[in-house]
Amino acid sequence: MSNSLAFIQNGVAVTSSFIISEGVAIQHKNVLELIKKYISDLKTFGNVLFETQSFKTAGGVQKREIAILNEPQTTLLLTFFKNTEIVRKFKVALVQKFYELRTQLYEKSVQQEDNTLISNEQQYELSSRVMRKTHALFGNKNYSFVYRALKRRFRIPRYTCLLQRDFETALAFVDGLKVSDFNVPDVKEREVPLQNYVVQFPSFTISSSGSEPLPAVPAIPVSKHYITDNELQAIKSLIYYFDDLFKPQIQWASKEAYRQGRPDASRFYDVWHEPMWFISRMRQLVSRNS
Repeated sequence: MSNSLAFIQNGVAVTSSFIISEGVAIQHKNVLELIKKYISDLKTFGNVLFETQSFKTAGGVQKREIAILNEPQTTLLLTFFKNTEIVRKFKVALVQKFYELRTQLYEKSVQQEDNTLISNEQQYELSSRVMRKTHALFGNKNYSFVYRALKRRFRIPRYTCLLQRDFETALAFVDGLKVSDFNVPDVKEREVPLQNYVVQFPSFTISSSGSEPLPAVPAIPVSKHYITDNELQAIKSLIYYFDDLFKPQIQWASKEAYRQGRPDASRFYDVWHEPMWFISRMRQLVSRNS
């Protein structure tokens, strides 16, 4: 137990009945009786905790019951005492101490919030905005241009590393992008002048230096899918291992890492989220060959 006027317990600034009794020079048992007398009024500002405190005396270690009060409960309790000089000075000192503790808690919460990465849901929303904006600007291409602009704007290696405090700003940034914000080269097809070259296939060689007309390039076979029963079974096993065995555990690890505020939490998300497109194509392949 702290010997100061107030202390932090479970993330809340509190004081004890014993500290109050010493501060106002009233026997501790009388302070406890007053707390229990007005317990219903004090509970308006939260539950009043009663604990057992050990303390040393000349006769050895003894124990006493104490009450733990938060700031509004303490303020209310002190109104029940006579406004003597010692009570007035204690009130002023206690108000100052509670103010210092509130400041510490606020600064700590702000620091923790500043280091919090965006959630899985926010990652999905941000990537969706990027896809929609890219499609509006360039069609179904150049997604890397928008992602690169986003990472350069917020100085992050991946969009999943965006901080919570920057999420709304990032959405507005993506929505406000224009084609003129990008230096996208206009690539046009051009004829390549005929030069001496040789293209070698397993069964024949094509050379531009010969007088003979170049043989026709073999036609690309019609797109068909050939897969053996063993390969099909292997793909089914892969889908089962990922969806039913590995992904749920990785998702749990991802949520737990975000809950603990780990800086590498986004990597767990990538492990199960990025393969989803590949697994979807594998399901199509299984369906087509079943």
